[in-house]
Amino acid sequence: MYKLKKLELLGFKSFADRSRLEFADGVAAVVGPNGCGKSNISDAITWVLGEQSARLLRGERMSDVIFNGTGTRPPHRHGRSQHDPDQSRIQRSRVSRRD
Repeated sequence: MYKLKKLELLGFKSFADRSRLEFADGVAAVVGPNGCGKSNISDAITWVLGEQSARLLRGERMSDVIFNGTGTRPPHRHGRSQHDPDQSRIQRSRVSRRD
């Protein structure tokens, strides 16, 4: 069974600031109100594990996975997702850059 220990995001979709999520033993779901980024967490895990289709990450092109900015915050030039699986000390990381 695959166990996710932690997930770190920076500039990935709605995660403009560095965000670190740690998953305790027995965590089986991520819950929260509409619009808080639950689906983006799932997309980040899928992406760092190797998904290359922007459509399967709910975008039209890969640059859609990078934080696009708001009225008060500029867009990021790159997005990063990193995870640490429980069964090894090897971390996987993936970065996407804007053209």
